[in-house]
Amino acid sequence: MPTKPLKLHLNENLSPRLAGELRKYGFDAVATQETENLLSAPDDIQLAHATSEQRAILTFNIGDFAILHEST
Repeated sequence: MPTKPLKLHLNENLSPRLAGELRKYGFDAVATQETENLLSAPDDIQLAHATSEQRAILTFNIGDFAILHEST
C-alpha cells in the first residue's frame, strides 16, 4: 500500500534549494519563496497557510513558532 509523501512548508529562513532536494527524495516540499504572497509574511500567516495545506513547518525560527503554537 503506497504512503502519502510528507508535506512540508519550508519557512523563508531555509533555502528553496532545500525544497528542491527534498522533492527529489519524494517529499512534498514547498518553500516560502516559491509560494505567491508569502515572502516576508508574518509567522502567523505562514503557519495558517501551511495548516490550510496540511503541511508541517520546517524552520530555524523555533521560538516564534512555539509561541504561536501555545497561543492556539
